[in-house]
Amino acid sequence: MTNIIKLNIFGHIYEYDFSYPLCPGFRKAEYDIEVFEKLRKKIDEPQILSSEGYPFNCITFCLKDLHEHPISNDFLDWLISNEIPKLKPETKNENYISRILSVSTADEEWTKERNSEYNRTVYTKISFNDDIKKIVKAKIDEYISQLKKILTEEEDKKKKMEEKLQEESKQWKIIRTYSEELPKGGENGRDGYIDADYQSINGEIIRFVCRNVFDVGRYNYPKRVEGTKDVLDSSNWTAAEQDLSGWLCKFGLFGTFGKYRGFQM
Repeated sequence: MTNIIKLNIFGHIYEYDFSYPLCPGFRKAEYDIEVFEKLRKKIDEPQILSSEGYPFNCITFCLKDLHEHPISNDFLDWLISNEIPKLKPETKNENYISRILSVSTADEEWTKERNSEYNRTVYTKISFNDDIKKIVKAKIDEYISQLKKILTEEEDKKKKMEEKLQEESKQWKIIRTYSEELPKGGENGRDGYIDADYQSINGEIIRFVCRNVFDVGRYNYPKRVEGTKDVLDSSNWTAAEQDLSGWLCKFGLFGTFGKYRGFQM
């Protein structure tokens, strides 16, 4: 059930994995929205431009609570390499400091005092001009809107998927267990095994064996064929046995949504 959505953010591709059942994309998208909202606020605040840092480390909002997130670096790359040259074509061949200064206003008094111990300007306190703020905020709002739309759509898909699985899980139920061994790792580990009777929603009862074998995987078969040469040849199984086998792959003890994997339908 792979479901990965890709989004172009500041010229870089970000992936959001909504593959059921773990769906880590929800957590990532929600966190990225928080980052965008912080970035949107910080663009209004004065920043410290440093000539000592590489472009990605030159402004304080990248050095504070956002510096761990790649969005802040990608934002600066996008701002310096793409948007400022569009707004100020004359800066196309200038360095990153000159480009940033071209779309901001410097606090000359603060800057003079801060650099008094240097023989050159190392730090400059700046505030971005309104035109660049407007461009940045519009782009951030666009990304937030896209992510919120994705979250709403994926939440709806997840809900429908859960409802569908809930109905499917009722098609069979375990009514008697003859033997059960949970897998255990380590040097003296053991494989998982369960031998049980299952009853369909129509009342049919079939005895099935499910195994979870280290380095092999999960498989199952009717108890009646255990020990035969063609134990895994489902072409010799009844339609009901084939149906139960598919159900066990999803909802059996070792199935994708089984109790052993931490799920309970």
